[in-house]
Amino acid sequence: DVAVGFLPALPPPVRSRRLFRDPYVCMMRADHPGIGASLTRRAFVEASHVLVSSMGSGHRVIEEALEKHGITRRIALRVPHFTVLPTVLECTDLLLTIPLRIARALEKESRLKALKLPVPIPAADIGLHWHERVERDPGNVWLRKMMVELFAE
Repeated sequence: DVAVGFLPALPPPVRSRRLFRDPYVCMMRADHPGIGASLTRRAFVEASHVLVSSMGSGHRVIEEALEKHGITRRIALRVPHFTVLPTVLECTDLLLTIPLRIARALEKESRLKALKLPVPIPAADIGLHWHERVERDPGNVWLRKMMVELFAE
């Protein structure tokens, strides 16, 4: 009925409404041996990273921003979604660049920490998306209204 996420590539006939902006952070295991309370550019560059790559997501902005700062990440693992990441991060020294709200949820359920990135990356615009054919559908209108009330800035 709806999709929620950073999906800037969805063309018409999909309609969208921004819910909130979510800054990116760097996530890793809480006892990472090479990184303490802050993350240096050098530690970020020298580390191996996990890349979450899913079709249609807007997370390509991460690579574009890093390229502008002369940084190319060493990608050691690619995964299609965030669900497997707590286990992977807790058992490795890999780093993950991730939206803050997802990071905060993962921190509550695992031994992970999120730190400020050493270079600026534009925030993710998290939106609510629906097909125009349900624009006036009463159930979909109600669902979108509830989503906006619960999650919009």
